[in-house]
Amino acid sequence: MKFKPSLNRREFIKKGSSLIALPVFGSSLASCTSLFASEPIPWLDMSQGNDHKGQVKIERIEGTVLVDGVLQTKEKTLAPGKSIEVTSGAVFASLPDESVVKLSNKAKIDFDLDSKQGGVIRVRKGGILAVVRKTKRNPYLIRNATALVGVKGTVFYTEVLSDEEKARKDVPKGATDYFCLCNGKIDYMDLQGTVQKASQGVHHNSYFMKSDGGKIDFDYANWLFNHTDDEILDLVKIMKPPKMCNPTRALCPG
Repeated sequence: MKFKPSLNRREFIKKGSSLIALPVFGSSLASCTSLFASEPIPWLDMSQGNDHKGQVKIERIEGTVLVDGVLQTKEKTLAPGKSIEVTSGAVFASLPDESVVKLSNKAKIDFDLDSKQGGVIRVRKGGILAVVRKTKRNPYLIRNATALVGVKGTVFYTEVLSDEEKARKDVPKGATDYFCLCNGKIDYMDLQGTVQKASQGVHHNSYFMKSDGGKIDFDYANWLFNHTDDEILDLVKIMKPPKMCNPTRALCPG
């Protein structure tokens, strides 16, 4: 579905920050840019530290969910390397570093995670909304049909478009994927790991994408595709506060 932001930038940051101590909800990009050196980040080299032992925990099910083809009906911590498919509705899950994700729109997503932080999230179909904590070691690499996206502390939504969505009049011809940087900073790479575009924003910066001879063709979208501000704030609510949190700070949950 097609949406406009329900909150302005100031309201989005204020509400997000008040829910939990989440550094990526900032009024400026100062807190995010410190994660990114002036030189290009060697995303693929950094990801080599992945021990492939990370477990996804299903926190809430609002629909029909399969894990490696087996129906799931309750909260559960999954063995490493599992694939989650949502045939209807949505599922909410947490990652080893207590980042949180929502899978929806008939998503099928593979998780290859480190036991502490980071790893590879491969979106085979459907959408994933994520609130990712700042990473201190391994980054997250998000793979869709067109791109690898390097993430080190970000709010984002991405979707591999269905045939029905590709046929919509408001979707650019030939587009295969949509990616919205809702808050933070990321690098878009081709599937070989070469950076094609750096993107930053504190309140939604989104593109439709398609492959063009191995490179990524970006088509700017000035609207939200299949996600809303309210969904992001709802997802934040299931996050646990950081282990090291000074309760006197304004960003710590009261």
